[in-house]
Amino acid sequence: MPSKKQHSEVGASLGLKEYEKWTKTQGRPGNLAEAIICLAIGGWAAELPDRIEPGTSPDHRGLAHSYELQFILGRFLDDLSNKDDQDFSDLLRQIGLKGYGSHLSMDQRTPKGLFSAIGNFLERLLDRIAK
Repeated sequence: MPSKKQHSEVGASLGLKEYEKWTKTQGRPGNLAEAIICLAIGGWAAELPDRIEPGTSPDHRGLAHSYELQFILGRFLDDLSNKDDQDFSDLLRQIGLKGYGSHLSMDQRTPKGLFSAIGNFLERLLDRIAK
């Protein structure tokens, strides 16, 4: 199982890479304070699933460790974004969502995998039908 430090490092690295891409597409020089904010948001977001559902046992993964929740968060954050022009706040939302996704991607590769609300619902439904 990936550690908190591993999740944070991957998220922070992702935040910095996204910031570098953003400054190039915006045609502007980088700013140290903005870069630090992007590192922090990426690292924090990558830790978020385990902050919501702490890894107290191998079976700790619930809805916060699911792509369904990431999709819902993405739809919500997309509604907040500036459609005409990606500003810094849009970048931070994107980094947060990608940082969160990096956590899920790393946890998906573990033997326990991820929680699936849809999968659990269908499993329970099929069990009831079979009875």
